[in-house]
Amino acid sequence: MKPKVLNSAKKAIYSQLKQLASEMRRKPTKAEFILWEQLRGKQLGVKFRRQHTIDKFIVDYYCVERNLVIEVDGCIHQEQEDKDKNRELVLIELGCSILRFSNEEIFLDMKNVLNRIRKILLGMNSEVTL
Repeated sequence: MKPKVLNSAKKAIYSQLKQLASEMRRKPTKAEFILWEQLRGKQLGVKFRRQHTIDKFIVDYYCVERNLVIEVDGCIHQEQEDKDKNRELVLIELGCSILRFSNEEIFLDMKNVLNRIRKILLGMNSEVTL
């Protein structure tokens, strides 16, 4: 059975989100680019989408098979903690699991970042080949 893809933005805002997501894919932050190089092409055994729309949000990375969202947090996220928490609540209500990494973690400790992602993926389904 094919997994359900969360792409449920309301029609009124979907075209705007889709356009913004496309721009964000063309101009990723340095940390997003570095992480994407490790996630792309099923390198961790599952496919990730980048800048994927879910509800009224654009998530950095989304694995359809595992309903896993990965977010990369730059310094702006320190200023919008309440907004991020509300966003997380909506995503969790939709059945998503969420992993957050700071830019610094990606720049300084990619090995640990990838190990945490692998650990979550293995816990979600033992069929993942890493």
